[in-house]
Amino acid sequence: MLNARGDRRAFIQWLVTLHPQLPADAPISAFLDHVLAHTPSACALLDTQERILCVNPAFAALTGRPAPAHVGEPLRDALPPGATPYVHAALQAARGEQPPPPPSPDGLHYRAFTVAGPDGQPAGSALLIDVDPGQDAARAQHLQRITGALARAFTSSDLIRTVLEQAVQATGAFRGTLIKSVEGDTLYLIGSTGYDEGFDDRWRQFNVNPAYPITHAVLTREAVFGTRALLQRDFPDVMPMLDARTQALVILPLLAGERLLGALTLSFDHEDAVLPARQAFARTLADACASALERARLYDAERAAGARAALLAEVSGALAASLEVRPTIERIATLATAHLADWAAVFLPDETGRMQAAVVAHDDPRQIELLRWLVARFPSDPAQYGSSAWVQRTGEPILLPAVPPGLVDGIEDPARRDAVRRMGLHSLILVPLTTQGRHLGVLGLATTHPERTYGPDDLALARELAQRAAMALDNASLFEASQRREARYRSLIDATRQTVWTTDDHGDLRGEQPGWTRLTGQAPHEHAHGGWIDHVHPDDRARTFAAWQDAVQQRHVYEVDHRLRVADGTYRHFHVRAVPVHTAFGDPPEWVGVHTDVTDRVRAEAALRDLNADLEARVQARTRDVLRLEERLATIIGHLPISLFALDDEGRFTLAEGHGALTGADAVGHSAFERYAPFPDLLGDVRCALAGEAVHAQRTLGERVLDTWYVPQHDETGRVSGVLGLRVDVTQRARVEAELARSNAELSRFAFVAAHDLQEPLRTIISFTELLERKHAADLSAGARRYLSFIVGGARRMKTLVDDLLAYSRVSADPPHLRPVPLSAAVTHALDALDAALHATAARVHVDALPDVLGDEGQLAQVFQNLIGNAVKFRRDGTSPEVRIHADRTGEMWHVRVHDNGIGMDPAYLERIFVMFQRLHAKSQYEGTGLGLAICQKIIEAHGGRIWADSAPGQGSTFHFTLRDARAPAPDAQPGPASSGGVV
Repeated sequence: MLNARGDRRAFIQWLVTLHPQLPADAPISAFLDHVLAHTPSACALLDTQERILCVNPAFAALTGRPAPAHVGEPLRDALPPGATPYVHAALQAARGEQPPPPPSPDGLHYRAFTVAGPDGQPAGSALLIDVDPGQDAARAQHLQRITGALARAFTSSDLIRTVLEQAVQATGAFRGTLIKSVEGDTLYLIGSTGYDEGFDDRWRQFNVNPAYPITHAVLTREAVFGTRALLQRDFPDVMPMLDARTQALVILPLLAGERLLGALTLSFDHEDAVLPARQAFARTLADACASALERARLYDAERAAGARAALLAEVSGALAASLEVRPTIERIATLATAHLADWAAVFLPDETGRMQAAVVAHDDPRQIELLRWLVARFPSDPAQYGSSAWVQRTGEPILLPAVPPGLVDGIEDPARRDAVRRMGLHSLILVPLTTQGRHLGVLGLATTHPERTYGPDDLALARELAQRAAMALDNASLFEASQRREARYRSLIDATRQTVWTTDDHGDLRGEQPGWTRLTGQAPHEHAHGGWIDHVHPDDRARTFAAWQDAVQQRHVYEVDHRLRVADGTYRHFHVRAVPVHTAFGDPPEWVGVHTDVTDRVRAEAALRDLNADLEARVQARTRDVLRLEERLATIIGHLPISLFALDDEGRFTLAEGHGALTGADAVGHSAFERYAPFPDLLGDVRCALAGEAVHAQRTLGERVLDTWYVPQHDETGRVSGVLGLRVDVTQRARVEAELARSNAELSRFAFVAAHDLQEPLRTIISFTELLERKHAADLSAGARRYLSFIVGGARRMKTLVDDLLAYSRVSADPPHLRPVPLSAAVTHALDALDAALHATAARVHVDALPDVLGDEGQLAQVFQNLIGNAVKFRRDGTSPEVRIHADRTGEMWHVRVHDNGIGMDPAYLERIFVMFQRLHAKSQYEGTGLGLAICQKIIEAHGGRIWADSAPGQGSTFHFTLRDARAPAPDAQPGPASSGGVV
């Protein structure tokens, strides 16, 4: 055990001085083993560097570590920091440098001896630590008192409180906790003393974290004695959690053999708590507490076994007392929360198989609503292990002794995760309600505190409880089903108006017949001995009685229809059927009969016969009307230039009526492809129609112009089964339209020329009248000058009217040249033209982002100029005009809005404002010719769009118009006489 022979000899000589009875030449190992083993003092032999060479069992007991673990260890690391000053003082006293130190606060005496070698030089030293007998006796008294207090506590809850109170008082700690480890990865706070009210809630459950000293003590099963300095060195992550008062921390694993029951933590406001003697006392205290906790655990287990047996007996009695489903499952949940759980729920599948919380039991109604909301919002997934739907599908139970915090933290949906946290689940059991191989539902049990941690015994109890509950639930379901069947049977009897009666073997109604009495009002003495026949209608009695007598004699089924007087004195129609009920010997001891009220059916049949007769008469009358209509239609077709025809799916004529060589009566049976062979365009129309496309085409065949409509017909599968056609000879109309178009063109040219030619005389009148006024104004009277002003004003208005007429005629005469143009460019041109008016009135025009449209830029600029100009003209007094231009996409069209804040107008005039020369105000109020909006309408309609307005007096106006998108196809040309091949 010693390093050098010189050291061994020096220690032999020193030991002989302590024990003269030992021979000096004995083997050194035997000397050391004997002396160290039998020395009651804690002894450590040190080299010159104060490293431990060996220790005796008393020293190992003081430090709580095995003796071999100390060999080679510096002495300062073997003892807690609080002992370091006393050790150094003892070593210095051995060298004669100072007096011996006093006892330490924990009652230990430190002595040291210097050992010299053969050469007289120091070879090492020995440290002896003795326990003060008085301190040792005090600790023994503490342990005796603690043991007595622990012995008086039986249940775990009582013992937890006793352990904390006694441990804190005996060790001088100012606070303490008791921690329980469940499943090795979760720690629970099951008791505390000396902390604030919210401490238990904050630390009720936390994960095993190796950075914490409590985790180290639980995993290694070794006590932790740490001052702030040691904790900073070994467990820096725990330092922010310590308050300034805590100067030392002691954590003691509580072990009962190999079973870890938990850990006791003690906080001290001084470092003396980690001194060696106090460490030894703390370990002894921990052993006593662990023994008491194990005893309480066994006691609780025994009580729980008895409670489980009592619970099963109570459950069996309670379940047998009810045959209704709802009370049965409510009783299950109530008993479970009273004896086994904080939470209890019975989950049953609905008609879709989705699990529903049929019954939930908890002390807090808000928690019950929380679980119901959770189940309704987040349906249980049958594929997810541990869900109620998974248990229902597989029939396998689930036991979670401790719900891991990570399992809850891993829930993705924040609302679902928060709800589960608020439920505060600690232990969880899910077991199927199984009977006769069928899974009826799932029983869920849960606790919210570590004092109730489920284990295999609880799972076995839950399964037994679920089995009995399933049997009771199955019986209740069967009972309810039978009740429903009986109710349905009764309802069926009532709904079908049936009355059941019985007779003896001679066919006599005897005894109580409640159905017959309710039906007829006859008492038993009245219907007996054939008295029932009196309520049969006189006209039906003989037939009814004869049929009944024959059935009784021949023993065959009795069946008849007759009228019967019922309790209210009226006669109703009944269908009667009775059968003999035979015994095992073949004798019919009785008959069972049923009277079925068929009055409504008889009346309905009579009404149906009347209705059929009426319908037949109406059909005949309608047939005559149709024939007359066909005659009239044939007459009309014969005198009008139209023809009707029909084709089958192969293009053969099946109908041809009316005028026309192409579809004469002789066309029936012939193929349209043969008859129309000279006319390719017609063949194309027929092919399109037979392909399912509705076609309207105008064709010019020689000098004739024909309008034809083809309408495909479809069968029930959607396949084209034929075509209906209508052809109208519009030759005369086409000629008139062509003549009208030519006339309109000439009128337009005339209006253009007339308006253009009127410009020169008007300019002459205005110019010379103004010249006359300037040069001869002094020679003219006031009246003459006023007349001249009238002439000039009228001429100017005439010029404005002529200009507007000229613009209108240009729009009519020149169709727009449609091409993609940016609408913003048209707005810019309009604003440039109105620049002076806009500045004069301080008008503001807001133009949003505008699209590219298919249009004529010049004409569109005219539209914006007229609309913005109207907004400036019709402004409100004292308000600057404000205009906003905006566009929205609608399919292939753009919906443009021009909104102003002007005077507005009555909605009744919104259609009138687009008519030529229509004005809503006097000329003296607002200038104008009444052509501006008519020009806008003409331009927009020529672009394939439409224009309209919304307005209200005093609220401004919004003008709407639509234009095609720049990428949309151009609008079709206006219909007119088409050449061969034109399609309208």
